[in-house]
Amino acid sequence: MMQLVTILPLGIILFYDKWFEINLTLDKNGNLIDEQGPFNWSFNCDICSPCFNKGMNLYNLDLELDILVSNDAKKYLIIDEDDFENVICCGFISEYERIGARKGLEGLVELITSGNLTTHLESICSFNDLISLSDPIPPKKLKISEVPLLSLLERQIHYGTRA
Repeated sequence: MMQLVTILPLGIILFYDKWFEINLTLDKNGNLIDEQGPFNWSFNCDICSPCFNKGMNLYNLDLELDILVSNDAKKYLIIDEDDFENVICCGFISEYERIGARKGLEGLVELITSGNLTTHLESICSFNDLISLSDPIPPKKLKISEVPLLSLLERQIHYGTRA
């Protein structure tokens, strides 16, 4: 089965068909580096909309829910659940996105608990290859109001599309 994925420099793996992205912290040799936090972690997984692109621009919507995963990909911690509930209560995300976020969270937890997270990611792109990618334009985060395609009524029709 073809992977619907985009790999950005800095170890960011985005999916066109999944409700999460995975950010890796790597050294110059492609080895995972521990970040400090509630426990040492190397994967920061954002629950977000499936990505889509328009022209040369790639978009997704961070749904404010995250999973930190240890270097060995065995231990994980779901964080920012209060932020996720807040964006729901404020009407910033749709019911479709709320359901997608929960499906993304469940799928990602299943991938982690199965012990296949690292193997799955390495099958998409080896960590050594990730560090060799270069991009003169680093990704930047924008406010939803700065991107008309991300308005509440517009964005979900674009999820997963390539144009």
